[in-house]
Amino acid sequence: MASGEAEDYYGELHGHSDPARAVGWEDATRQAARFEAVARYVREGDRVLDLGAGLGALGRYLAARVEVRYLGIERDPRLFERGRAMQPEVALRCADFMVEALPEAEVVAAVGVLVDGRSLRDDGVRFGRVRALLERVAGAARRVGVVVLLDQDRLEADPIRRREPALGGVRLGEVPWLAARGLEIEVVRVLETDLALVVRAAALRADEPAEVS
Repeated sequence: MASGEAEDYYGELHGHSDPARAVGWEDATRQAARFEAVARYVREGDRVLDLGAGLGALGRYLAARVEVRYLGIERDPRLFERGRAMQPEVALRCADFMVEALPEAEVVAAVGVLVDGRSLRDDGVRFGRVRALLERVAGAARRVGVVVLLDQDRLEADPIRRREPALGGVRLGEVPWLAARGLEIEVVRVLETDLALVVRAAALRADEPAEVS
């Protein structure tokens, strides 16, 4: 369940007429840069599961480039209803992706979904949320999961954004500890503010043949 600060954050965003701003992105260009961090791993015909889908914009972005079977899951009912009205052709479901059972997909994405309240200023709580999110993504991914988060060190260095209690991210130095949970994680820099954690849960797929590059 989202905290009061997160509810306030979503409520403020919901009033924006710009779809990119309505889900927390600075502008459509920076939104697209984050989506491209996912698109590079998507193949023709893939199932793509988008956790924290907002208005379903990732589904529309991918459909313009490759044929995919997209499903977006959004836990905020206001964003879900707005997305369904704006893009009825995009498959969306309203559910809490951290609680509900998830369908499997070749690619599972979670782009900018670490939103909560002041508890994220506690490093232990924030790290636990990142770990739980990665495990959810890895558990549903048949090939790869892509989690795009704010760089927590860059966030805290920004005198304006660090005052926003709803936002949280991941530190580069935390990635080895996350990988120790049995996940293979590649880190890709996205813009100057974000990190993409590319997750390959090899231990969960040990019974499958390795891909040949």
